[in-house]
Amino acid sequence: MPVFVPEDVLRGSFRKHSSTERWRIRIDGAAVVGSMHERKALMAELSDAFMALPGGYGTWDELFEALTWSQLGIQSKACGLLNVDGYYDAMIAMVDRAISQGFVHTAHRALLHADTDVARLLERLNHAFVSAIRMAAVPH
Repeated sequence: MPVFVPEDVLRGSFRKHSSTERWRIRIDGAAVVGSMHERKALMAELSDAFMALPGGYGTWDELFEALTWSQLGIQSKACGLLNVDGYYDAMIAMVDRAISQGFVHTAHRALLHADTDVARLLERLNHAFVSAIRMAAVPH
C-alpha cells in the first residue's frame, strides 16, 4: 500500500494543517519485518540516504547506526537531521563536544548533515559523498 507525505512536511511546516493540503511524494510499498535489526538492514538496502525527523530512542538508534556504518565504511550513504524548531540543537552540540574532546574524529563531523529546511537538507544529502570523507588513515 502506498504511503503519501503532505507537502507541508516537505516544506518543514509541521504545525500547519489544512483541508487543501497537497500530496507530493509517493512511496510505494510497505514491509513487515521481524525485528529492529531486520528493519535497519532493509532501510539500509533500500535507501539512498538517511534523514531523521524529530523522534525518540528508535529514531536516534537508527540514525546513529547509519552514521556508525558510514564511519566504519560499511555503507556510504549520507545522514541528516531535520532540525525542526531547534529539536536537534542539543544533539548537534553533543556531536561537536564529542569531537572537541577527542571521542569522534574531526573528519567524521562531515558525516552528519543538519538543516532546519527540508528542501535544503535533501539537497545537501543528495550531494554528499560519504566515501570521499572516509579515509583509511582516519581512526574509527
